Amino acid sequence: MTMEENSKQDASMVVVIPMRGGSKRLPGKHLKTLGGRTLIEWTSACVSDAKLNCPVLLTTNSEELAEAGKKVGWTVPTLRPAQLAQDHTSSVDPVLHIVDFYSEQKGEMPDLIVLAQVTSPFRPPASLRIAADIVRANSELPAAIGVSRNKVALGNHFVNGEGYLKPLGPTQKRTTPIYTANGSVYAIRTEVLRSTNSFLPEGSAGIVLDTVGAVDIDTEDDFAIAEAMAAKGMTGHVVGVITPDSEFNPGLKLS
Repeated sequence: MTMEENSKQDASMVVVIPMRGGSKRLPGKHLKTLGGRTLIEWTSACVSDAKLNCPVLLTTNSEELAEAGKKVGWTVPTLRPAQLAQDHTSSVDPVLHIVDFYSEQKGEMPDLIVLAQVTSPFRPPASLRIAADIVRANSELPAAIGVSRNKVALGNHFVNGEGYLKPLGPTQKRTTPIYTANGSVYAIRTEVLRSTNSFLPEGSAGIVLDTVGAVDIDTEDDFAIAEAMAAKGMTGHVVGVITPDSEFNPGLKLS
């Protein structure tokens, strides 16, 4: 990116890429090669194709990951301190740390944070763009998050009712669809993230992804599934949005 292009970036929004070194369930996952490119390169291409035209910040505790991020053009204002890189560390604290650090340098705090994890390689660029656009277009929305439509309706889910299966929802509403956050994208107002300490605030919009787009790699099994998808050239799509102004549209296909 040229200095001229950088000067035209939208400072009211930032993309944050979280990568903690030392993964235990899938060691070295961020640099693993999938379909000819690393998971970092998959997300770099996605963010670039989304054309959000804003700074992209990497928060990491690893020098190796920081260098890999810099190679794809991400900004690494500082390394994540050790106390924010523990197994029990929340996902919120490292993000606010890097945004605050960067904003202090630049003298301007972004209104919107878009979180993109490299463990979602097939997330379509449209998911990032739509999430950001939806929140910006509706001042009442705190956030927009990537979700998957569960194939099993609410009334067919159960919890342990002390020795028997207890329906999670009313049995008369067995056809009520439910959605689960898939980790693919979060677009959240900075003030909301700070006040709720959560990427899942109540009242959020939903960006519904298909099965491929929702793939989240965290284990060897996840990676094996992703390899099979990459070998077949499969790509993810946005198949619907859930906002106060729209309903789920199963026919929507956005790349």
